[in-house]
Amino acid sequence: MSNPTINFRLSNYHLARGLQIIRNLEPNYQIISNSKIVKTIYFDYLAKMTLNKNINVPQEIIDEVNCLNHQKKKQKTNFKDLIKIKSELIKSQSTESNQSNQSIKSSVEDFSPPKDWKE
Repeated sequence: MSNPTINFRLSNYHLARGLQIIRNLEPNYQIISNSKIVKTIYFDYLAKMTLNKNINVPQEIIDEVNCLNHQKKKQKTNFKDLIKIKSELIKSQSTESNQSNQSIKSSVEDFSPPKDWKE
């Protein structure tokens, strides 16, 4: 599985609480980064919750997480995609405006006689 990036904000107080919990279990723990504090707490929690339990994750759960990660990657668009979407939007708006202009006309614009009358 690829390394997913998870972004969220924690206050310094909550990071300090996490560091305090880690230091209760491992007094010599040295801070490397904020993300390492969160990662250590997460893995420690997983280890405690799976103690003396089956740690095999069902394939359905793995597929669900993979699908979520795939959807997030699919949502990313680049500059060319944005230009394409914008041009399609402009074309559809111009087509709609042309159709609406044609349907609104209720008066005669050409007052010349029909061509067959000239003969």
